[in-house]
Amino acid sequence: MPTICLSTAESEYYALSQSMRLSLPIRSTLIEMINNISSPSQLKVFNTQLTTTTHEDTSALTLANDQRITSRTRHYHVRWHFFWQAVRQGNVKVACIDTKNQEADYLTKGLPLDTFRQLRHKVQGW
Repeated sequence: MPTICLSTAESEYYALSQSMRLSLPIRSTLIEMINNISSPSQLKVFNTQLTTTTHEDTSALTLANDQRITSRTRHYHVRWHFFWQAVRQGNVKVACIDTKNQEADYLTKGLPLDTFRQLRHKVQGW
């Protein structure tokens, strides 16, 4: 569904929500497949906790991990917060990504010229 975002923080959080909408069912399917392995020797490979990690910029990262609605975020739709339970349970981890690796930043914010050129080169090749 097309959405008009009023800030970069809102657009980043919306993108995070959309990525969770895609990754959580895949994660559930993978866990179900692992649990249906019949051989005990194969099961030993998967003894570790399965955690899905996604990388986000600071504002979306803070909202996803702290899970507090503020005066600036209260207009975000409830449907965007559906993945909070997965974060609370430790099934999903939202990690920070540096601006130098956040390829879309050169389109959304003012950056030093060198950083702008590096990101533009990563995305567009020039």
